[in-house]
Amino acid sequence: GQYTYVAGVPVDDTDGLSPELTIVDIPESAYAVFEADSQAVTDLIQEVSEEWGERSEYEPVDGPIFEHY
Repeated sequence: GQYTYVAGVPVDDTDGLSPELTIVDIPESAYAVFEADSQAVTDLIQEVSEEWGERSEYEPVDGPIFEHY
């Protein structure tokens, strides 16, 4: 698959932001958090999708995947 990487910061108000910026609303939801030590993100996503997803009571939704450094 293809990934689009976007750097972002939370803001309280989008009025007055440069039109060059992209505004993305992140929906309120329950998000799973995973930590990886020097593991490729694509490997982690695959592992989560194939292994954790099968054991979890949660159903995946169509939404963003976040990386935090």
